[in-house]
Amino acid sequence: MQHFISVEEARERILARLTPLGAERVFLAQAAGRILAEPIAAPADTPRFAHSSRDGFALRFQDIQGETGALELVGSSAAGAPSEREVGPGQAARITTGAPLPGGADTVVMLEYCSVDAAANLLTLDAPEAVKMAQWVRQVGEDMAAGEVILEPGVRLGAADVGLLAGFGRPMVNVTRKPRVAIVSTGDELVDPGTPPGPAQIVNSNAYLLAALVEEYGGVAQILPIAPDDEDAIRQAFDAAIAGADLVLSSGGMSVGEFDLTRPIVDELTGGMHFWKIRIKPGKPLAFGVARADTAPTPLLGLPGNPNACFVGFHQFVRPALDLLSGDGAQVAADPGAPLASIPATLATAVKTTPRRRVYLSGRLEEPGPDATGARPIFYPTPNQNSGNLRLFCQATAFGIVDEGVSELNAGDEIRVEKL
Repeated sequence: MQHFISVEEARERILARLTPLGAERVFLAQAAGRILAEPIAAPADTPRFAHSSRDGFALRFQDIQGETGALELVGSSAAGAPSEREVGPGQAARITTGAPLPGGADTVVMLEYCSVDAAANLLTLDAPEAVKMAQWVRQVGEDMAAGEVILEPGVRLGAADVGLLAGFGRPMVNVTRKPRVAIVSTGDELVDPGTPPGPAQIVNSNAYLLAALVEEYGGVAQILPIAPDDEDAIRQAFDAAIAGADLVLSSGGMSVGEFDLTRPIVDELTGGMHFWKIRIKPGKPLAFGVARADTAPTPLLGLPGNPNACFVGFHQFVRPALDLLSGDGAQVAADPGAPLASIPATLATAVKTTPRRRVYLSGRLEEPGPDATGARPIFYPTPNQNSGNLRLFCQATAFGIVDEGVSELNAGDEIRVEKL
């Protein structure tokens, strides 16, 4: 009798055989959403020069201590047009936001707190005692010092990060290559969308589901043509997938005793596939192996054929694999056997489950209203949790997790959820 293993044990076994992919250099316009593959250090002090953060007057702080008279106005400093005159004792200069601080000055006073005698070209402060040394001045290196590492490898670059790189004068950046994922479908019973299925045929929806999920989570998907029930055709399909991919996915026909044609082929390609029974519902069967393990290892992962089981299996096993391959899986790589991140929620409706397996309920997560201070989000399980239900996960925003040993939960009970 085959031993059942936990979700975490299966995930740990898979991730232990994976390593992050190499880097590639891309233009900044293509960098958003990619995983950084190099440390980014500030090329220079930022700001490069001391400048004003307000419109006002630049002066010497020591000149407004004690008895303060009017200050002589000597020139002005504007963004892009700095003052050529230094501010000496008893003097001040007009300054705009972003303008370099004139030599000799160390403090800025806002326009609103000053009075100007234009005829005499004199400046009087309304409340000199309230002025603080270096106020409204952004100092050299205040944001970043030259050589300071600002972005570490493994960061997923957002819009602000791309803007920062542009500000550093970087036209290109090194990022981890996107995982190339080949999706293999076999069987005379499958047809592609657009082809009317025969009496005993079904549309190959899982291939397109998996391809969309791969793209959504940072990979590049390739759907291979359906291989008919022919040994040569199946071998050619898997050979082509392995040759051009970092990860190969298949769905259906992965239970022990199934797919008489496919099993000896994938066994040969991988040196022996592992066929596991996972303590999970939906999605008990899972197959895993590594082709070309000694040269260019390519993992093969066989997911269940039922759509919802395939969907759950992707999130539990393929998504962490994509994270690790793309360099976004530091936490996963550090502890591959750890549960995925979850949060507590309140169950909206009662559920009955299978206590011998961990159950993943597809459903909708709603945040509490603005008046519900401290309340947990509410999880609404989708009705009819059948693993073959095509509609089940269409509007799902989370999985509700019912652990092994629990046969039912009541409305209002706490339930762990994984956000999708």
